[in-house]
Amino acid sequence: MHRIAALLVVLVSVVGITPPAWADDSRDSLYWAGYMGLRTGGFKYVSARWTVPAVTCEAGEDSAVAVWVGMGSQTSGENTVDQTGTVTECDDGVPRHRTFVEAYPAKPVYLFDVSPGDTIHARITMGTGKFGYFIMDYNTAESEFGELPTTGRGRSAEVIVEGPKNDILPEFGRIELQNAKINDIPIGLRDLVHWTMIEPDASSRKVRAYASQLTDGGRDFNVYFLRP
Repeated sequence: MHRIAALLVVLVSVVGITPPAWADDSRDSLYWAGYMGLRTGGFKYVSARWTVPAVTCEAGEDSAVAVWVGMGSQTSGENTVDQTGTVTECDDGVPRHRTFVEAYPAKPVYLFDVSPGDTIHARITMGTGKFGYFIMDYNTAESEFGELPTTGRGRSAEVIVEGPKNDILPEFGRIELQNAKINDIPIGLRDLVHWTMIEPDASSRKVRAYASQLTDGGRDFNVYFLRP
């Protein structure tokens, strides 16, 4: 749930898929699918709601897919991202679902377990030298909140589905993200980058996961798994 410098890999026009009308530009990543707002002056809040995805784990598979909200410093070249969300891992073919918080480049801190189908609300609040996080499972009413130190300045704000582990992405079908906001305003009203996750094979461009157009006034979108 990190790889910020590495995952901002290629700025290209999307071939074969129409970019969402909401996005100001579309970029490819080895790890990200979703949306990112940019502002030199920085943002204060980012939040969203989603359903924990069920995944198909093949026998012996070691992979993961994460869903998170976060803030980074992508406009200044700083390699930071502060985030909280859920991660679904296939560990030797066995799925596990849990929440996390991370102040990259530090390692993630795992919080509490969740289940496929649970509805999650997550929020990051940027401060000076620190950030606040809040994450809640509506189905169980379990939640965690707190603060962590950061050198980030919140110049980018993200709502992202990420394939962070060993370049393998478990099959998840569709992930629905709702009520996504930056500074409590629908993300569709911000200057946005639309991220498409592609296969790591550099010889050809193959899409692994794709974020749909924003709906409901620029607050909702889906991320779809695409079979190789």
